[in-house]
Amino acid sequence: MNHGNLIINYYDFPTTALKLTFRSEPVNQTVYVGESVVLKCSPPRGNPVPSITWLQHGSLVSNTSRTFISAKGNLTISPVTKADQGLYICRANSPLGTRDSHGASLTVKGRMMYILFFKCRIVEFHQKEAQLFTGCVVLFTGYI
Repeated sequence: MNHGNLIINYYDFPTTALKLTFRSEPVNQTVYVGESVVLKCSPPRGNPVPSITWLQHGSLVSNTSRTFISAKGNLTISPVTKADQGLYICRANSPLGTRDSHGASLTVKGRMMYILFFKCRIVEFHQKEAQLFTGCVVLFTGYI
């Protein structure tokens, strides 16, 4: 009896997947003009690891001198301006698909502003015709 040889070739194909749920999603925040804010996002696990983009009102947010998307997926805005107010979405991109986080609202309030009013009195000197200014200060506070 002749027993044949059985040859088994094993190929290790990588498993590709993109989970459905984000590990953490951005939350609503309120900040003042001029402050910094970090919108946090941990994308769904996946193989390959998904890349992260952010959208504000449906438009892509890019890295600039004021906005930065970290390798972990967090969006930092500094300093915040009124134009940054709006709805933000964290998007996970993979060859297997795209997942969007829930929207997070960023509310930007005006900063407390101090306005100083000076009421001055001029006192004249006879020597060298110099003038000396003296006065009192009134402080007004309000929001812009």
